[in-house]
Amino acid sequence: MRTGTGTGRRYYSRGGVPTRQAEAAGAAARAGYGTVPSSSSAEANGGHGHSHSLVAAAGGGPTGLASFRVLIVTAALSVHSVFEGVAIGLEPSEPSVWLLTAAIATHKAIIAFCLGEQLAATQRRLRSAIVSLTIFVAAAPIGILIGILVISSEGDDVDTQAFATDILQSLAAGTILYVVFFEIIQGERAKPGGGLLKLLAILAGFGIMLLVTSFLQEPDDDQPTPLTPVTDAT
Repeated sequence: MRTGTGTGRRYYSRGGVPTRQAEAAGAAARAGYGTVPSSSSAEANGGHGHSHSLVAAAGGGPTGLASFRVLIVTAALSVHSVFEGVAIGLEPSEPSVWLLTAAIATHKAIIAFCLGEQLAATQRRLRSAIVSLTIFVAAAPIGILIGILVISSEGDDVDTQAFATDILQSLAAGTILYVVFFEIIQGERAKPGGGLLKLLAILAGFGIMLLVTSFLQEPDDDQPTPLTPVTDAT
């Protein structure tokens, strides 16, 4: 056994625990973060004697960074769903409504799967997960109602309706691009392996949406719609 005072530390036998480390271990145990490795376990690990339990609790636990990220993703997806619903509610004709509904339903199923995967990965409580999913599901119908109210409240003012439609559909498109490229695709690219398979999956997804758009044709421009004034041919 040896002691030293040059650095303010005390060194004991190989099986002993320094006083400061014992105090840190007790504080960590009282806080619920587990124990701090002893000097012997540190030497067995190649001298790496500090604990990562606090970092894991801050970043990987249900109340840490992962849970906060899921909250942000849920909020972004819900806002995105509201604007999607608004875009559906503002569509001027039945074929356009079905076209946009099919497109949104196709990618919304994938987004819902990704959200459920994130909720399961953070080990959130069942009640919190149900609340998050309920908010996400209810967002689109709320947006549809808003779109219908916008069209109904404007009466015959075609210019105002067209302007509101363009603005809200632009916001919907922007949220789609943000969520897809900065949340879903970016999160998948961060996972190791399968780079080529991920690229092929992305291309397949865009190809499916292209086919959906091609088969569900919009109405001809010659046909009058609620946003197109009917003029007398004579």
